[in-house]
Amino acid sequence: HSNWIMAATSQNSLLLTSDEDGVVIMRNINGDRVSAPKILSEGLAVASVLTWMPMEGEPRVIAGHQDGLVTTWDVEQLQQLPSPSAQNSEIAGVTSDGERTIVVPRNSRSIHVYNALAGGSAITSMRLSNSPIRAARFSRTALLILEDTLDGPQLRWWTRESLSEVD
Repeated sequence: HSNWIMAATSQNSLLLTSDEDGVVIMRNINGDRVSAPKILSEGLAVASVLTWMPMEGEPRVIAGHQDGLVTTWDVEQLQQLPSPSAQNSEIAGVTSDGERTIVVPRNSRSIHVYNALAGGSAITSMRLSNSPIRAARFSRTALLILEDTLDGPQLRWWTRESLSEVD
């Protein structure tokens, strides 16, 4: 990268990074050796969120961009796949269990759920907050959101099980 790295994610020996110029690069890391970079995408808005999508034998990554675009990539073929529709603001968080993709736009009060297997077709939206969401991150067990409330920033969370009830 020739600029600041804005997001990064890794799985097994693959590392993906996104910089301020909107370039997403993939590298294979094996012990002390790092492969030459492969450009996954360029010319898009900055990917502020990168996450792996668990698909058996088909490594895929989802990027949430500052302009509201959500892109899904087959990292072996270096090919963009059908993805959820663009949002009205920067993506604060994105995750997928391989069947559903959950997108959280910044300053929204809702999450949006898409069918990951059907090219990102919309399933539903679910309001989670009465205040604008500033940031969202997913762990193995929960969705964490940082809200802008009248009393200042507030951290809230939902377990993956409670979100899995969304169809």
